[in-house]
Amino acid sequence: MKKDEKPAIVIHEISKIYKLFRSRTERIKEWFHPLRKKYHTRHYALKDITLNISRGEIVGIIGQNGSGKSTLFKILASVASPTSGYFNCHGRLTALLELNAGFNKELTGIENIYYLGAIQGFSKVEMEKKLEEILDFAEIGEYAWQPVKNYSSGMAVRLSFSLSINIDPDILITDEALSVGDMRFQQKCYRRLNEFKDAGKTIVICTHSTGVVREFCSRAIWLHNGKIIEDGDPEWVTRKYQDFMMGKNTQHVLSGASPDLIHELEEPIKQVLKGSGLENIPWIRVYDEMNIRECIVRIEYVNLINPGTQQSEHRFKSEDMVTVYAIVTTLETLKKAEFEIGIKNQYGNQVCLFSNKMYRQKMVLSDKKPNVIAVEFEIPPLVNGKYSLSFKVGNSDAEEKAEIHTVYDAIFFQVQTSGQMYAQESVLAIKNVKFQSNITSRKHKAME
Repeated sequence: MKKDEKPAIVIHEISKIYKLFRSRTERIKEWFHPLRKKYHTRHYALKDITLNISRGEIVGIIGQNGSGKSTLFKILASVASPTSGYFNCHGRLTALLELNAGFNKELTGIENIYYLGAIQGFSKVEMEKKLEEILDFAEIGEYAWQPVKNYSSGMAVRLSFSLSINIDPDILITDEALSVGDMRFQQKCYRRLNEFKDAGKTIVICTHSTGVVREFCSRAIWLHNGKIIEDGDPEWVTRKYQDFMMGKNTQHVLSGASPDLIHELEEPIKQVLKGSGLENIPWIRVYDEMNIRECIVRIEYVNLINPGTQQSEHRFKSEDMVTVYAIVTTLETLKKAEFEIGIKNQYGNQVCLFSNKMYRQKMVLSDKKPNVIAVEFEIPPLVNGKYSLSFKVGNSDAEEKAEIHTVYDAIFFQVQTSGQMYAQESVLAIKNVKFQSNITSRKHKAME
């Protein structure tokens, strides 16, 4: 950006506070209370956000649900007003915030094009020149003459994105809306966004896909609880965010502190681990949604360690030997205990499942003290990506569900293996593959 050129977006100390009431009655009481008694609690959706976005920057904003991303976008699109602070946008801005945003559902698609174009400051004549291009990109066919209320979510996002992208904005902000369209349309959208990128336009994307941020954006911003945690290089910011999401040193990621333990161990467990070398590794406390009081046996803490380095980085390569540790308590001795581990990919699909029962390895769990379980295994030939470990423990002879404790997605880890076969759209990497061409029956070994 030139020295005399203004930033595309200037945000200065923006905060957004919502009043939260426990019931509608409390809201009415606050309205009519003679002494103005407060019945609400204040929730900061955004707190003192300050940043400049230069012209031509492609910014990806990431964060958990409820972190303030959509609130920030709504403020930039003038859909919501900040409680304090201000912002300025230098240039024509269009926003694709959510499905059907801005549409009048009773109007047809074409009528909505003219309607939203007028809001953006375009005359009817100008929109008539753009109409054919908008409809060609949207590819909704005869539905363009039907009321928007009859549209599917896919058709709505097609029309909305096509309108936003074809009125030639200087600044485009989009809030995860592209994740709704089919894969072909998503690729088409990203091709058009790349054209915008090459033309020096400013694009701000809100997404949960760290891959999109790394590959498409020139800058990344991580929001958490309405505050900016990291702002900078996409590779660095997304790595910090993934560390946080995988539960690795959560306190360290957010505050800069470096605690010895993620969670303080209970005294009986400390005594069991004393002198084993495992007492100071960052154990992950297990939480789940089921009523574990009904379980005879339950998992208390887990961890995943690379024995070669004794590190719990949760980043591994295919064929790395790793060890899963679990601390299990039980109300009665289990002479035929079964411990099961499942690996799932980021889409929740089961990649593999194994247990001591499958390998005919006997396990006994005592009710006298906490049991420390260690399972050593080799990382399968998984393609690069994010995975999770789920656990199940119980009596292999038990038929009652109450005797089994299951914990889903207790540990997250990444597989980062070098080599082309590991960077593909699949689950497993096939090592021994041989492609040949121009093979004759005489020379081909398989035919000898």
